[in-house]
Amino acid sequence: MKALKGAFHAQFWMIKRAYVDCVVLVKHGSFFNAFDIDADVGHEIGLRQSGGNSGFMRKVGFPCTQFDEWAAKLLALGYSVARVEQMDEDEHASKRSSKVMKRECC
Repeated sequence: MKALKGAFHAQFWMIKRAYVDCVVLVKHGSFFNAFDIDADVGHEIGLRQSGGNSGFMRKVGFPCTQFDEWAAKLLALGYSVARVEQMDEDEHASKRSSKVMKRECC
């Protein structure tokens, strides 16, 4: 198992374990991102690495407005897609008990 590097990484792997047979696309603000092994799949369909690779999780992403387009490319190649949405707004961050925004697969 991978060493977890923070609250988001723990959250991602908890979700990924539940949807191991899917490419998990996680909403971050106005983008959807795929991480680690799902980033490798995203790279196959033309997504480019975003952010720095800190050595433990690769990331590719696209604007939220393009979700249907990129999901269709994955589905056309036979992949299943798990869409993970933010369940609270950034303005509620100070009221959160966790350091990471709540996210759920929709």
